[in-house]
Amino acid sequence: MPLHLSAAEARSFLQTHDAPAPWLDVLSAMTCHAAVAALRLGVFDALAQAAPRTAGELAAQLGADPHGLGVLLDLLVRTGYLAEEHGGYANGPAATAWITPATRGEYAQTMAFWHDVMTGLWPDLMESLRTGIPAADFYSWLAGRPGTLRAFHDLQDRIASSMSQEVARLADLPQECRLLDLGGGRATHAIALCRAHPGRRATVVDHPATVALGRPAVAAAGLAAQIVFHPGDLLRLGPEVGRHDAVLLFNVLHGMAEEPARTLIDRAAGLLTPGGRLVVLDIDPHGAPSGTQEPGSGAHEVFLRGFELNLLHTQGGRLYTPQELGSWLGEAGLRPSRPRHLRSQPGQFLLTAS
Repeated sequence: MPLHLSAAEARSFLQTHDAPAPWLDVLSAMTCHAAVAALRLGVFDALAQAAPRTAGELAAQLGADPHGLGVLLDLLVRTGYLAEEHGGYANGPAATAWITPATRGEYAQTMAFWHDVMTGLWPDLMESLRTGIPAADFYSWLAGRPGTLRAFHDLQDRIASSMSQEVARLADLPQECRLLDLGGGRATHAIALCRAHPGRRATVVDHPATVALGRPAVAAAGLAAQIVFHPGDLLRLGPEVGRHDAVLLFNVLHGMAEEPARTLIDRAAGLLTPGGRLVVLDIDPHGAPSGTQEPGSGAHEVFLRGFELNLLHTQGGRLYTPQELGSWLGEAGLRPSRPRHLRSQPGQFLLTAS
């Protein structure tokens, strides 16, 4: 959580540079580790149920060391996660708003996921930057961490759900068609598209570990008769998947270097029936178009750069502009539409080509 600096401190750290601004990053890193530890211990949940609580009371409930927990709680007070009330501790306003179950507790999962990524994969970042070759393998790492894999797809599902209606409208697919969703995860978009029209059928291709998570989601949606899964490598698809009226590449290409990304577009185009449509959804490296940025867009710009650094380090990928992807669609023999940026997820854009 951003440190609450006094006006004098902010001036010293951020304007006159009399104090070392990089020290704030060290403090932020400490805070992130501490907050995730508290999250996993159950501190925020316990305080959401009853507060204020003393360190001793929380330690007894959570099975923690009273002294160590007290040190942690004091740090979280100083950084705004907690507040001191009547001799005990309570959740602060930001924790109450974002990481407790009664409000929008799913953000706790976002925080814990990125903490896992940075602590588990980023120690070798310098090697990737030195060689230009990914020193980490994101999906192999995920496959060995079932809890983190599930958290990753929970995050993807929330993002996909927030924009699925707008994506369906912009894609403008026929009410009766066969869809091939490449890298479709737990089938969030396929579910939305097939639920809208019973005449649609979808095949979702993804990693076997992801397919195992997707099948229950499709069954729970009551769409097992419309949506099937094909576990496999996107770059090794053969004729067994058949031809389809529409092929979806939703937030897939940024996870690849240029050569495999172009190869996948070529192969996807080859899996279309005559007159079929290839639909690409991805993240614009320049963010949302001018005039459409939401409050906090400065923070979003920082995240985009960090996200792309993670792509480079763990997958060899990067963010491609709409113009780059449009040119590759043209080289694959398709006619791309103009890119349309989403209102539901500013910074994401959709291209169709047939």
